[in-house]
Amino acid sequence: MDHKFIPGPWQTLDMGGYRNYCAPNSFVDEKGRRLMWGMMLSVGGSPGYPWGGAQTLLREITPRADGRLGVAPAAEVEALRGKHWHFQDVAVEGPGTPLPESVAGECLELGLRIDPANAAEIGVDVRCTPGGNACVPIRYNKAEGIFSMGERKASFALLPDERTLDLRIFLDRRIIEVYINGRETMTGQTSLGGDALGIRLFSDGGAAKAKRLDIWEMGTIWENDV
Repeated sequence: MDHKFIPGPWQTLDMGGYRNYCAPNSFVDEKGRRLMWGMMLSVGGSPGYPWGGAQTLLREITPRADGRLGVAPAAEVEALRGKHWHFQDVAVEGPGTPLPESVAGECLELGLRIDPANAAEIGVDVRCTPGGNACVPIRYNKAEGIFSMGERKASFALLPDERTLDLRIFLDRRIIEVYINGRETMTGQTSLGGDALGIRLFSDGGAAKAKRLDIWEMGTIWENDV
């Protein structure tokens, strides 16, 4: 064998910090996919389910031509999708562009493609309380090269060939998993209660455009054979 391992640039597996993504494990399935999952600490359970942690969604890991790792949720998670909302070419201006009140929930999948255009910062607020006084802000600050969720921040910048911020966001009550442009993730938690169900788009320092926004209600995995 003449194979040689040459390490490349280091890449953080998840930008949410070790309490939100630790002890990763992986395996190769019968389809040849490399699937990985991690543990979240101190999540807490629901009434009758007093656990102290949780596993993340399965993530498919793939090598990219640029030397980075590609990452995406395992396709089987789409079996949990229910009611669907679709929006296209939504102008995003100012601190909050709310969606219709009926577009809400604590167990959702969001697929968002947003063009920063002239805005310095863009993103989406999830788990917004009635009146919008509290939420979990998910942000990309183009000027500073920072991606954040709540108080958690990490370095991130669009690559030269990337024109839009592409997010897949999974909300599962207290847990939030964000997939960023198919190559980064940020996992976190929220303490906001069951009335924090709203969603709104965000821009600062200029107008942006949500070229596409798809939202699905998500069912429980316990009722699906995935």
